[in-house]
Amino acid sequence: MVPRLVSQLFEMIGDAPEEVEFQVKVSMIEIYREKIRDLFEPSKSNLQIHEDRTKGIFIADVTEEYVTDENEVLKLLTDGNENRSIGVTDMNA
Repeated sequence: MVPRLVSQLFEMIGDAPEEVEFQVKVSMIEIYREKIRDLFEPSKSNLQIHEDRTKGIFIADVTEEYVTDENEVLKLLTDGNENRSIGVTDMNA
């Protein structure tokens, strides 16, 4: 589903009038055991959620990568996916 959404997003950007500018940023986090980890920079863990009048709700110090096309997004998502926490339990077996 995500690849289709990314494709449609960039298709809509491509169809927009030329005088409209877009900035697309991608972040990827994991919430595991009530801790937020940055999947683009795994050393950043236990990140905090904040609220600001101008920014709204945001995660402080999360890595945000600027992207210009669909392939960049999919590459970042693949990289972030490799940093996910995966544990084996007896239930998995």
